Amino acid sequence: MVKTIKNISENTFQALSSLSKTDIIDLLHSKGILGDDIRLTNLFKSDENNFSIHQLNEKDINFLIKVFSDELIIPNFHSFSEKITEITKLVESNCNGSVANYIPELKSVDPKHFAVSICTIDGQCYNFGDSETPFCVQSTCKPINYCIALESLGEAKVHQFIGKEPSGQRFNEVALNKDGLPHNPLINSGAMMCCALIKPEDTIAERFDYVKKYWSQLTLNRGPGFDQATYESEKLTAHRNYALAHLMQEIQAFPKNTSIENTMDLYIRNCSLTLTTSNLSLAAATLANGGINPFSQEKIFSNETIKDCLTIMSFCGMYDFSGEFAFKVGIPAKSGVSGAIMLVIPNVMGICVWSPNLDHYGNSVRGVEFATRLTETFNFHNFDSLVGNSSKIDPRRHFSNANFDI
Repeated sequence: MVKTIKNISENTFQALSSLSKTDIIDLLHSKGILGDDIRLTNLFKSDENNFSIHQLNEKDINFLIKVFSDELIIPNFHSFSEKITEITKLVESNCNGSVANYIPELKSVDPKHFAVSICTIDGQCYNFGDSETPFCVQSTCKPINYCIALESLGEAKVHQFIGKEPSGQRFNEVALNKDGLPHNPLINSGAMMCCALIKPEDTIAERFDYVKKYWSQLTLNRGPGFDQATYESEKLTAHRNYALAHLMQEIQAFPKNTSIENTMDLYIRNCSLTLTTSNLSLAAATLANGGINPFSQEKIFSNETIKDCLTIMSFCGMYDFSGEFAFKVGIPAKSGVSGAIMLVIPNVMGICVWSPNLDHYGNSVRGVEFATRLTETFNFHNFDSLVGNSSKIDPRRHFSNANFDI
């Protein structure tokens, strides 16, 4: 077996040695490895005219061999991408829904925006549409805030203040569970509580910087940005959220000495961060990869944190549509009223869909349709492995064994 692997590696290296830099880059693109991949900086910066694969270091060469030996999580990424593009174009024709109107700045967003980005745990990337257009993360920041709180305090401490159950109500409902706590970390009251738990002894600027540091690690320093106009408009109109915060303060749900003003300020700042779908798909891929960034290989969140986060996302991430989504789509997800949906397929990939038109639950219409079609096509539902003789495609299998016929 070892000899076979060695022979494959040697054969792959010999084949690569005969190719030009341009040929190698073109082949990399077909495998989902893009030109800004930090793992191949030496290749991308090398001189085209005098290029030789022998100029690359051992780490670069080993990665190239891994790519061209089809050892990445999606071996036939080109065929997978073609199928994703088919799904995306079908979804693009859906113009139902309307943009969020209770936050003034979101009301003015062009409803025609549409983007899909995918990043696998091996750093294979796919982008469609407005994938480099920034948007406010809104509630898609909530899983990350929850992870940050877990990293700081641990699961037991965090869940002294937040429940673990679906609320069965609107995401901004002025209601708590039977113990007087937010139902879960992914609704507004729970997300506010997470903010109250993040570095409460520090200044608001220090706390916000602390959160942004995590986003920078998740996105390879490509984000986040900040939408000052959305922040200011949301501060002026967040009356229901302030009511929730004051309710929790009145019944002493918050930790002792919590500042309502600082907690709400951090909450609204976090929702006003901006990212692109390509960046948010990388954050999702880090969650799918057990907290390890696929490119930098930095361990950002612990395995326990990821387990807790994805569990909550599985049944609480899509507002009061969460149960139906879990049943039909069956993958951890989190939506936001800006029209973003972050999807996490554990040990495979992270996905972000952005389309501002929302349904009556507050979820992106196109985003929900994309996720539905995705798991109708590929065996990504959490329990697809229990179904024998499924007609769904398993893109993790090698091309010779995978059916990508349309």
